Amino acid sequence: MKARLKFFGLLGLFWISFFTVGRILFFLYLYPQTAQLSLREILLPLFLGLRMDAAMAGYWLLIPGLLFIASAFLSNLIIYRLQGLFTTLLLLVSGLLIITDLELYKQWGFRINTTPLMYIESEAISSVNPIIFVVLLLILLVLMVVFLYLYWKKLAPSLLLLPTLSKKWAPVWLIITGLLIIPIRSSFSVAPLNTGVVYFHKSKAFPNHAGINPVWNFFKSLTSRGEIRYPQTFYNSDQLDNEFTQMMQPKHASADLLSIQKPNILLIILEGFTSKIIEPLGGLPDITPEFNALTKEGILFENFYSSGDRTDKGLVSLLSGYPAQPRSSIIKYPNKTQHLPYLPKALENPDTTLRLFMVATSALPIWNLILSRQALVILRT
Repeated sequence: MKARLKFFGLLGLFWISFFTVGRILFFLYLYPQTAQLSLREILLPLFLGLRMDAAMAGYWLLIPGLLFIASAFLSNLIIYRLQGLFTTLLLLVSGLLIITDLELYKQWGFRINTTPLMYIESEAISSVNPIIFVVLLLILLVLMVVFLYLYWKKLAPSLLLLPTLSKKWAPVWLIITGLLIIPIRSSFSVAPLNTGVVYFHKSKAFPNHAGINPVWNFFKSLTSRGEIRYPQTFYNSDQLDNEFTQMMQPKHASADLLSIQKPNILLIILEGFTSKIIEPLGGLPDITPEFNALTKEGILFENFYSSGDRTDKGLVSLLSGYPAQPRSSIIKYPNKTQHLPYLPKALENPDTTLRLFMVATSALPIWNLILSRQALVILRT
């Protein structure tokens, strides 16, 4: 049992080392951008990226975990060969994604996802510079040779020396394999692992992107991929134009709500806050006395519509003025969100006139949704 646990742990370190080397290759291949970073901006992605590397290693360890369960019924030689086959295949898949990501990021500016799958055609390979193609193949070859050597010469031989696993230990290995959900999910909270865990820089995208595990990012994008189609007859054009005109106001229809030109702006985003405890909205008395006082000195919106039905949609609406989509959220696509406008950036410009606007995209009243789930805007001088 101890020998198997040792192999399992060493194999996990093997995969984490592989992904760390891939991140170092990312910095080297994109040297012009890397040269503009400080030592801290290089080391932090290496450190923060370990969390995503551990998650991806957790996925790849599922196979040896299942094989160890099967080792109670199969010979060590069979386990040795199966584990070697799967490790070689996973190294090849991971290596291909890592080296493909190097050039794609250089051209597109975001880590590899399912976007390249949209452009795979018979002529696609001809668009690649032959020199770059050869360089990438050489990088892949070196990467594969080094880590295949480490596996077959340093790790794999110990599998042949393992004692036969007693059948009573098979359920234990089932539990150990199940515990891989901890590094895979990388969180005990409601939200699972996402690319935001490696973001640390406030102004530079490159060091934030460097921390992302490209293999994890690709498969995450692949599992989230789904073509969304909307019925073309959902609205006829006349009805759509008429309702859109009623929703939108002319550009000159605006009002000044503040008495000074440069107010202090406090944005409070509330989660799990309900209108049922706010007395001015018909809720219970004396539960939110300070909020009640604010409604008397400010403007309380009682009847308008929210943007979206989940926090991830509401936050983008609040900070970027971006309307929610019914079946997806743009915040889950970092390559898109990095190009959105956002409130703090707008406020940096002293000539910017801030206008508060709401986008109606659902039929839920905002005093039941925004106040109860995610957003409350308070402007105080």
